[in-house]
Amino acid sequence: MIKFKDYNWFLEGLAALVLLVSFVLMLIYDTEVALISIRLTGLGILFFTIIRVKPIIASRNEKDFLLLLFVEFMIDLIVGIVMLFSPEYLTKKDNEIFNFARLIGAVLFVRGVTHFYTTAKRYELHDIFSFVFHIIAISFGFLYLWNGNLTIEKIVLALEVIAIILSIYFGYRSYRGYNNYRIQKSNLLKMEDYLHKPQEKPEVKIEDPLHIDEKINPKIVDEPEEDKRPSIDIN
Repeated sequence: MIKFKDYNWFLEGLAALVLLVSFVLMLIYDTEVALISIRLTGLGILFFTIIRVKPIIASRNEKDFLLLLFVEFMIDLIVGIVMLFSPEYLTKKDNEIFNFARLIGAVLFVRGVTHFYTTAKRYELHDIFSFVFHIIAISFGFLYLWNGNLTIEKIVLALEVIAIILSIYFGYRSYRGYNNYRIQKSNLLKMEDYLHKPQEKPEVKIEDPLHIDEKINPKIVDEPEEDKRPSIDIN
């Protein structure tokens, strides 16, 4: 039976098409795409900051833990608001202090420091994925805070590379998904043809009951007695 998940190839193909179109548009409208990307980044920072407030505050009550997270949340809120409402200011060439790179660096660096402090104090637990992620975050955060070289051209170039890689990936998944979908439909059609094919009734042979009884209980011929054996007189 064909289910909705069997049509995932269509959604993946649509995603590949959208990413491919986005890649072309980024080549043409690089500045506008960069400004939209900065706004979306600010919106993402605000969203993930707000949804974390209540669960984190409700889970712990240590003062140093809450103070550190309060500082992180305030930095994230300020950075998110600036990115969302003033992306043009962040991309000015004469703005070397509060530019996009240093704001992203601040968010990443503070997140890394907060994570390792809270895990070292056993306020939170972490796995290998979160460890690697926060190592990368604190490293790139320090790098962007130090030199602030994340320019608008590099942002667009990174988005172009991501878009073309993801479009190839989703395109390949769509091709494989459609191929499996066709094979599944072909197999279902063969199964339906087999189930609805008229079955030939086997010929029923009725045997003689006496013959059946002889097979079950065969007659045993008694050996004749010695003096009653027939003999042939040659003389």
